[in-house]
Amino acid sequence: MSSTSSVKNADLDSLLQNLISRIDGLHVVLLTDIDGVVLCTATDAASADYVFEDELAAAAAFASVSEHAGKLGSGKNRSITRYSKRGVTVHMNYSPLVLSLIGDDNMNCGVANSFYDQLDHILKPFQRVVAEADE
Repeated sequence: MSSTSSVKNADLDSLLQNLISRIDGLHVVLLTDIDGVVLCTATDAASADYVFEDELAAAAAFASVSEHAGKLGSGKNRSITRYSKRGVTVHMNYSPLVLSLIGDDNMNCGVANSFYDQLDHILKPFQRVVAEADE
């Protein structure tokens, strides 16, 4: 397995790589800001060259729509599942971050979503850093 990161944090790298081993069918994990800028990635060996422009655009759109829906009183949108010809992507909202779990058609989306609360706790410090940088 390989992991690349522009955010040099061993704990975060390890967490993202661990998700791949814990969720059947998961191949790529992306952590982006709300504009779709990649902060950290983890991939399995078979997906090291995965091209994910579509997922970046979808992550940014999801972040924007979630923010606007919250302003309308719809509550916080935690995640959205996107199906495509390439497989399944679960985008999780940790504003100002988006975590995208990209897998094949057999990825267990229920298991992926079950990690939301655990990841929320772990990502809090990164949320604060990105929020402060955006101010």
